[in-house]
Amino acid sequence: MFYVTSHVKGGVTLGRYVFIAVDNMMREPVYDHEYGHVRQSMYLGPLWLLVVALPSGIHCLICRAENYYHFYTERWANALGGIPDYKGEYHHHEDGLIVTCWDTLLELKQKYFPRE
Repeated sequence: MFYVTSHVKGGVTLGRYVFIAVDNMMREPVYDHEYGHVRQSMYLGPLWLLVVALPSGIHCLICRAENYYHFYTERWANALGGIPDYKGEYHHHEDGLIVTCWDTLLELKQKYFPRE
């Protein structure tokens, strides 16, 4: 389940729940990447917290590299999300993993998060 919120930067996954920042709601690869984290949590179960969530969170806080996606948790999430070579640029996912209705997303963004 994807939720758009102004309370996160980028995206955050907690099990099957994904929270995406307003500024990223129109960036298709963010959904794919976070869906990759959902798949990681499905594969690992409770171990996901120790193997992926905590290392990923710590990496996010201290990473100064140009490419945040070099870390194993992020590369793996990209691969599972169908965007194995994603490095932060705009990029389409492989067909069949996620279907995003851009018009509906744009309407929701304009309705709930209008620019002033």
